[in-house]
Amino acid sequence: MSDTGLVDLLTYGKAVVMSDHFDFACKNCGRVCCTSETPILITPSEKVRLAYRLYHHNHPGMFIDKHPGHNPFTLHIESFAMTASIFINPILDPDFGAPLCPFFCLSETPRDLQGVCGVYADRGNTCRIFPFGRLVKSAYGHMIDKYVAIPAYCPGLGKGPAQQTVGTYLARNQSPEMELEFSIYYRFIYPKFCNAVDMYGERAARRIGELLFHLSTPTGDLNDSQLHEHILQEYARIENVIDTLKF
Repeated sequence: MSDTGLVDLLTYGKAVVMSDHFDFACKNCGRVCCTSETPILITPSEKVRLAYRLYHHNHPGMFIDKHPGHNPFTLHIESFAMTASIFINPILDPDFGAPLCPFFCLSETPRDLQGVCGVYADRGNTCRIFPFGRLVKSAYGHMIDKYVAIPAYCPGLGKGPAQQTVGTYLARNQSPEMELEFSIYYRFIYPKFCNAVDMYGERAARRIGELLFHLSTPTGDLNDSQLHEHILQEYARIENVIDTLKF
């Protein structure tokens, strides 16, 4: 599915009901969600978490280890839509010819489909909620926030705990701290970004996008609570910066 197709699916797709039942259990194959033509979207705070994880707690065997110098993150400015998005920058998997998440840990056995996520504790919301997608949009002072089922072949579908609901699955996989960071970004910073772009166009998208992309990653050894507090402080700082920008 193309990036445009995913946006259309999330925009026009019917929201799932939290009480609906479904069967799913991850098989650690990495060949549907971790290998995809659609880039993995992350928020600025998720980029900080992943960068911190790479710097301090690098899991051995990640695909990126075989590609020193590869930048795992990319900022994409969409000129037509005037948006700025941060994506995980994939690496082409030589065995299967598809873009693979650089944080995936490949099996040591050639052509084995099994593996693990090397940054699992700090994986972003896009990864946490698969096989669902989430649309968050700010328009005319209103927030749209909905989950949509992603139609994709995945060996984990049809497997999993009996009587599992969408709501219980999401609650089990989402982190309260990361959800708060996600909510702060989309409720306070993202609307200001949209307002600036509405007024000043691509100039605002590029300037604010660069600021968000370069949020500070701490260099000290922090526990989870301290990292969370650092991100909240960075969001407060960047919100004030956006308020004072001159275009």
